[in-house]
Amino acid sequence: MPRICGLITLFVGMLLSMPVLAGTQSPRVAAYTLDVAFAPAAATMRGEAVVRFDPAASVGDSITCYLHGELSVDSVLIDGVPTVPSERPVFYEFDYSLIAREITISVGGARPQSLTIAYSGSFNRSQSRSPSDYMRIDESGVFLRAYGYSLWFPVFLPARADDYNVDFERVTVRLPRGFTGVFV
Repeated sequence: MPRICGLITLFVGMLLSMPVLAGTQSPRVAAYTLDVAFAPAAATMRGEAVVRFDPAASVGDSITCYLHGELSVDSVLIDGVPTVPSERPVFYEFDYSLIAREITISVGGARPQSLTIAYSGSFNRSQSRSPSDYMRIDESGVFLRAYGYSLWFPVFLPARADDYNVDFERVTVRLPRGFTGVFV
């Protein structure tokens, strides 16, 4: 019987309880296309998020998103054109032992139609509370969640922002042979 590799809890359409982080205003996301691949034996993941923005929403001079602090941005494309973002660590407001990565992408007032972010990294198992409460990638499998501080894909909500509906048009999860994905 294959081991369960992925339990990815994704409340499609709701980003209600994302972390409260300091940040600037970002445009409203209309849809995500996520493609993530896991290598549990190496304790790593890689992902690509293609993000389409609501054309009616204001963009401003830059776009800011957040990723988990253990993930790194590998590349960023704005409407297919490579760009270099600025990054800085951001501490979670209620637990200063947890760090996110704030990524700011200059768009110079343009209205991008899409943003593609390639990222990679690992999640180290938390030793507090129960393992099911936290994200991890290890030889026993993968556990990810999309609420609380679980930024396993780019999130575009500024601090204390109201949530809004977002489409996840496609989510592809790639697993090594012998693993089974569970997506809720």
